[in-house]
Amino acid sequence: IDAAIMGITFSLGLMLPLMSDDLDMTLGQVSWLGTVNWEISAFLSIPIALRLSRYSPKALITISCLGEAPLLFAQGLAPSYWVLLICRIAYMAIGLARFAARPTLIQQWFPKEKIPLVNGILTVGMGLASGAVVFFMGNLMQALGGWRNTFYLFGTISAILLVVWAVLGRENPASGVKEQPQEPGALRAILRNKTLWLLGIGVTGDMLCFGAMETLWPTHAVREGFISLEQASFCEGLSYFGFTAGSVLGGL
Repeated sequence: IDAAIMGITFSLGLMLPLMSDDLDMTLGQVSWLGTVNWEISAFLSIPIALRLSRYSPKALITISCLGEAPLLFAQGLAPSYWVLLICRIAYMAIGLARFAARPTLIQQWFPKEKIPLVNGILTVGMGLASGAVVFFMGNLMQALGGWRNTFYLFGTISAILLVVWAVLGRENPASGVKEQPQEPGALRAILRNKTLWLLGIGVTGDMLCFGAMETLWPTHAVREGFISLEQASFCEGLSYFGFTAGSVLGGL
């Protein structure tokens, strides 16, 4: 589910050239819409994780998928920029419930010594899925006749994932790992870790560069006319495959 949703989420940059023409968006509005992918996670991930860690991980993922599917259809139906922006913000916010559930599920099903390997496999899977969706995004929009129909397809995929999760998804109570509220001082203790800050600063620098390219480069390239939208999707898709290869090699 995470791999599919990641691919859907980060395909937005390649939709923006068609969106901006259809909804008469300014360059500033294009950048604000693209920024939602990053800023909602940056501002809400920690508060949502602290609030939702006490709830059932299966229920959290179910609610997340249940909210994401109609919000994807709503984005495809959006008649104006502001409606699209609000739907995008809501879509990204409700999707964060999955991230609050993931650590508990992993701990329930895998022994501690296997968790780094599991996280590595998840990273590779999400990278490959994102890369595949982005790589073929230009062709997909051309085949479906625009960005709106692509959102309808994504909404349908999310609805199917919801049904699959409702049938196959389950927790492992026998593991003894339970969802529980975070202690009041837990966040302060984590933030006092110097290594965490160093890693965060490094990742922030990387994301500043990648976020700008992922959001605005396709629009710039298409408007300047030196590359087609399909070619832009190929270029961006290759960057995801590069990240995935780097993750694998870094683990070795």
